[in-house]
Amino acid sequence: MRYVAVACAATAILLLSACGDGDDSSTTTSEPSTTTSEEADDGPRTLAEGDVVLVATAKHEERTLSVSAVEEDGEVTGEFRMSDHVIRIECADTDTGGVVILGGTVTAGDVVPPGDLLGLIIQEGDPDRVLLVGNDEVGAQSCSKLVEWNLENFPDESYFTSVKDGYDIETGTPEPPPTGSVGVNEMLDRAAPCTKGTAQAFLKNFGKASRLGDRMESTRLGDYYRLCQFRLYENGKTFRFSDQDYIVGGHAAFWTYDELEELGMSRAEAIADMKSITEEVEIATIVGGNVGTFEPVPLIVTKYRDALASPGRVVYNHRAFITKLPVGQYFVRYTERVPGEPDFTATVRLVITAA
Repeated sequence: MRYVAVACAATAILLLSACGDGDDSSTTTSEPSTTTSEEADDGPRTLAEGDVVLVATAKHEERTLSVSAVEEDGEVTGEFRMSDHVIRIECADTDTGGVVILGGTVTAGDVVPPGDLLGLIIQEGDPDRVLLVGNDEVGAQSCSKLVEWNLENFPDESYFTSVKDGYDIETGTPEPPPTGSVGVNEMLDRAAPCTKGTAQAFLKNFGKASRLGDRMESTRLGDYYRLCQFRLYENGKTFRFSDQDYIVGGHAAFWTYDELEELGMSRAEAIADMKSITEEVEIATIVGGNVGTFEPVPLIVTKYRDALASPGRVVYNHRAFITKLPVGQYFVRYTERVPGEPDFTATVRLVITAA
């Protein structure tokens, strides 16, 4: 069994690989031919513009991508072309710094027939990176639903393809935070606290396969991926939140299907193994250097589900709690009991400051 941070990762990835969880999500995008960003001033606003070459990968030789997308008076128009596919752009999301998600209908193509929905995710950087996402696994009924699904199930970084040196895609997104500005024990300035809805969103899908949460790439939950949660097993670490934040403390337990095949285990046996593990979470206040009594905290235990993410296809569930704490300092103590093995215990310090 493995552990991961609680977050989002599965997606439907076209022409690279396919996956999907297909969960219903809360509406975060607008209807087709619209964008979720604030309505622009008079005149068109560029969402994405560029003619670039993508670097060769193990699966593809160098390919070209041409994209032109604008928004005016709330309507998104344009097209993008990759290989033999032409997609008429009908909706977009540009609310996360450094990330643009475009969606639309195929008007020409061989792998994906005309009339199907496709999406394009663009990540600003050095170099820029892109990912073409399909709809077969998602089954979205509209452009906005396809974009919405990819917002809630942002793909692992390993699926993206880099733009070749000397090429650039111009986007109209807010500037992303500078590299390295967010650390394990730091908070990034933000206008709004972590909401209860954001906290609950972490429990809807499989997370990034990072044992100690040391990967700092952004997910589509954006900076909230790093700012609104901590991992119960990260012994000795300190995390800072505000008294207005809803905080997620948790992890995801999982088996990969490759491991099950290697060990000759069934999915039911994997679930039985995960169920055999008992866990306990307690929290205590720290006042003047003195630690108070540890009080038990009930865990949310989600149902067992399948997902496709960076470790491969997995069966998993989340074990976590959601809380909102007053200003002060706290210890969170996590104990895991695996039959036949010594108990594992980790203690995390939480520092809660005034918003």
